[in-house]
Amino acid sequence: MYSLNNVKGGILVKDGKRTSCELGVIDSQSSLVSAACLDFTLGKVSKDTQYEVYLDDGIDGKAAKYAVESITVHPAYDSANHTNDVVIVQYNLGSKIEWQNIILPDFSYVFDKVVYVRRSLLDMDSMQWDTPKYIESSMGYNERCMELSVIYSYNQNTVAYGNYSLGTPSVDLTACRVPYGILYGLLNNQTHLIGVFSYAAISVYENLCNKVDYCSYYAMYAKFAPYIESVLGRSINLNLNYFGEGVIQTNASFSFGYKPIEDSRSTGFIVGDLYKNQSKSITFIPSDTSQDTQDTDSSDASSNEDDGTTEKSKDSRNLTGIIVGVCVSVVGLLIIGIVVFVCMRRRRERAVDPMGQQEIQNALEADIGGATAPGNMRRTSIDSIQRADLYDSPPVYESADSSHTASVTAKPEKA
Repeated sequence: MYSLNNVKGGILVKDGKRTSCELGVIDSQSSLVSAACLDFTLGKVSKDTQYEVYLDDGIDGKAAKYAVESITVHPAYDSANHTNDVVIVQYNLGSKIEWQNIILPDFSYVFDKVVYVRRSLLDMDSMQWDTPKYIESSMGYNERCMELSVIYSYNQNTVAYGNYSLGTPSVDLTACRVPYGILYGLLNNQTHLIGVFSYAAISVYENLCNKVDYCSYYAMYAKFAPYIESVLGRSINLNLNYFGEGVIQTNASFSFGYKPIEDSRSTGFIVGDLYKNQSKSITFIPSDTSQDTQDTDSSDASSNEDDGTTEKSKDSRNLTGIIVGVCVSVVGLLIIGIVVFVCMRRRRERAVDPMGQQEIQNALEADIGGATAPGNMRRTSIDSIQRADLYDSPPVYESADSSHTASVTAKPEKA
């Protein structure tokens, strides 16, 4: 039976509530987490949310919890397609580094096996952890997972996958199966951090609790090692024994993307805290929809000081949003047209001097041989009155209901 005693794991806690978001623990002061697990306000990490990390008793036999002091989001993180899903959280900064997890600097097929793990916290006060659920597997080619995610198909060196058969029961022990939270590689009885759950791609418009076709994907951190070290200002524990110093071909500004190929409209993403969705209905976010995480800044969760990291935002095209936008625009134009028409009509009506009505009526009677205008005569223009003597017989005036009035009040649009 595989043991996780030689590796430290943890989960992210938000406002005192546990989440399904597992941490890729680097050392006793820093961890990695998926950006979708954070709250954003106006494109920046929300400072209204209180973040904590809860660490299990791996390595040193001591469970611990810390308030998050700093959050740094990769500047090229794209919330629409989940590329560069690298977020560094720092905590316990007033102490020294006491232990480190091992990170393999390159994802090659040198592992004896890989292990998908799901941790859960039973009691937050006593920091009692449930026995981790895990499954040992092997990495290989999966055509279906490539079809479901364009990101994976073009970035197999930076994104790992796990298929539906690797799903595990959720924390409340319902029948709903959710993806494992973290991926490790085993090499010579040592556990190496590979990556953390980033998103799941689902092929039908249903939820994870049905037996649907989906693949889960994990952001691998090996190629981001220079960036991580540049943020932390120190070295991390990379296993270079099998590859040498020259294995890392990237630098601190490394990021990756994908070719602009349209994903299937029947494919969607599942991201973030899976427990918050109520396990009986874990629905997904359409693949062409981004969360409110664009133009992402880093934030200091305790001191409220920005780290200055920004994200390059990319507009996501949401078909539903476009349809709603068009409908709202059309309705808005119709309302404006009606308001303008009513205002012009009332303005035209007010243009006639009511004090001169008797003079106009007298002129009409003189011009057309004593014809008398009806009492509810529709107001007309001076030009029409001047042309009245061209008729051989008295004209027939259209009557209007003088009791009918219209009042249109334009309400200001909400900002």
